[in-house]
Amino acid sequence: MKQQKQQLISILNSNSNRKFFIFIIIWGCCFLSSTNVFAQSDSLAVDTSKTGVTFDNSIARVEFFTGSNINDFQKPDTSLNNFHKFNPARNQLFDYAYLGNLGSPYYSRWFDINRYIGFDYGRHERDLYLIDIDELKYYRSNVPFTDLKYVIGTNAEQMFHVTHAHNFGRDINVSLEFDKIISDGYYQHMKNDYNNIAL
Repeated sequence: MKQQKQQLISILNSNSNRKFFIFIIIWGCCFLSSTNVFAQSDSLAVDTSKTGVTFDNSIARVEFFTGSNINDFQKPDTSLNNFHKFNPARNQLFDYAYLGNLGSPYYSRWFDINRYIGFDYGRHERDLYLIDIDELKYYRSNVPFTDLKYVIGTNAEQMFHVTHAHNFGRDINVSLEFDKIISDGYYQHMKNDYNNIAL
């Protein structure tokens, strides 16, 4: 028995075996904890057709709809997906052609006809940098929500964005959205300066 203990101690004392045993212990702990972490919960307990509650105030939730899509609530994108694409002219499936600095006029490289009934003055080369009434977000939340973004680049390029939504009671939600884009550009008279605010 004493000899078996000495053999076990000598096996544990070797460096490669010690690393292997530590790996097995850590892997076993992760595996045992993952059964609780990734366990599925009963979806019938939170099904709105069963509970009759469409918005549960006991869970922190933030969602919004835009324009007239009042039944299409979406959650804000808080991931780091494409966070480096801060220029609206380059944050598209196909980049727009533009003059090179942030906020400069752009045009689509793909032909697209967006004709609406009524008068159109035809100047849409800066629409991406402005807040459109159909893109205005109407929030439904039970916790305060704030989204901040600040980008600084070459030639005094700066972009600042803040969104804040706050509830006052159960039925009133006030949200503020502010955008500031400023860029000096590369040449004379190329400066762009935008201020957008929506309440």
